[in-house]
Amino acid sequence: MTDVHIHHGELPSDWDEFVANHPKGSWYHLSHWKELIEDSFGHKSYYLSLRRDDKLAGILPMILVESVFFGRFLVSPAYGRYGDICAVDPAAEVAILSRAKSLARELRVHYMEVRNVEPIDDSELVSKTSKQTFWLDLEDDEEKMWKLFRSEIRNRARKAEAAGCVTSIGGADCVDDFYYVFCRHMRELGTPVYSKRFFENLMKVYGNEARIITTYIGKKLVGAGILVFYNDSVSVPWISSLESAFKAYPNNAMYMGAIRYAIQRKCKRFDFGTSNEGSGNAEFKLRWGARMVKLHWQFYLVRKKELPDLSPHNDKFSLAIRAWKRLPLWMTTTLGPRITRMIP
Repeated sequence: MTDVHIHHGELPSDWDEFVANHPKGSWYHLSHWKELIEDSFGHKSYYLSLRRDDKLAGILPMILVESVFFGRFLVSPAYGRYGDICAVDPAAEVAILSRAKSLARELRVHYMEVRNVEPIDDSELVSKTSKQTFWLDLEDDEEKMWKLFRSEIRNRARKAEAAGCVTSIGGADCVDDFYYVFCRHMRELGTPVYSKRFFENLMKVYGNEARIITTYIGKKLVGAGILVFYNDSVSVPWISSLESAFKAYPNNAMYMGAIRYAIQRKCKRFDFGTSNEGSGNAEFKLRWGARMVKLHWQFYLVRKKELPDLSPHNDKFSLAIRAWKRLPLWMTTTLGPRITRMIP
C-alpha cells in the first residue's frame, strides 16, 4: 500500500469520478467544494488521498480554519454537513484516518473534525450527534408523490397557492434575490451570514447542478432557496422566507416546487438539510414524510480537552444573538461574513 498523499493545489484527475462512484460520496467531496471554499474564504486545503495500483482507494477532504477567537482546526468538510472518509475497504479507511490524525498533530490544531453520516469506529474519536439530516424518497411521478404527502402538507400547499405564492427556478441571475431574503432571515435568527461572494462562487463552480428557487406574491419577493444536484439526489442547504409572509406558507410553496423540479430531473432522493434534534425545523421536515438520518460529527482532540461547541444554540452566545437581532441590516451583512469565515 502506498503512502497517503496530501494535496494543497490541484487534485488527482480521477478524484471526482471516485467520489461519484462511492456510496459515501457527496457534493461536498467534489473538487468544486475545494475551489468554492478556497475562493470564498481563503482557507488552506489538505485533501488526503490513498492510491493502490495507480487507482484511488480512499479520500478525505480537509480544510484548515484559523480563527482569532476559536483557534485552529481541521474540518471535513468545512461549511458542509457530511464529509465521510470514502474508502474502498476498512484498511484504506484506517490509513486515511491515521494520516489525518498525524497531520492534525503536525499542524498543532486544537482539534480535527470529520462530519460523518456513518460513524467511524475509533476509540480516539469523540462523537457529537445533535445534528440530523432528513431524506425523502421521491416517486418518479409528481401525482404519485402528491398523494403520499399528509393532508396537512397538501392543505398548506393549497393555502400558499391561494395566497398567491408563485415559485420559479433560476440560476446565477437569482443570487441577488436569494441573498436579499437570506440576510433578513438570518438577522431575525440572530445568526451571522455568509458573504454574497460565497453564493456567487457556488453558482459558478457547480454550474447547472446548482439552482435557485424563488417565491413571489405578486411583485413581492417572499422566499428563496438554493438547490444542489448530485448524482440522483438534490439537497436544499439554504432556504429562507420573510417573516412578514409566514401566513402565506412560502416555505411550503418552495419545498413543493423544489420537489416537483427534482422529480422532473429524475432525482430519487430529496435532502431537506440539517436541523438540531428536537427543533421546530426538524418536526417540519418530518411532516413531509422524510426519514431522519442522525449525523455523527466526530472529533480528534489535539490541544483541546473537551468538545467544541460553536453552535448558535450554545448558551454562551445568547447575549450576542440578542444583540445581533437589533443591529441594522447593513451592519449584519458587513460584519457577518467576517465572523462566518471563522465558523465552519
